[in-house]
Amino acid sequence: MQQAERKSVRKLNKRENMDEIGTVSSVSYSYQCDLLTSLNHIFIRLLLIEIKDILFT
Repeated sequence: MQQAERKSVRKLNKRENMDEIGTVSSVSYSYQCDLLTSLNHIFIRLLLIEIKDILFT
């Protein structure tokens, strides 16, 4: 009986740890996505400027 209780407590602890890790990783992931989208916008603008220079010179 005690072993089953210990196992359930371990599972709960693992789940809590996973939840904490999940929230941290999701926050950092959304931050990375924001960075990537802004970098993509800058990169696309630079590409468009280059293409305009090539086409209209």
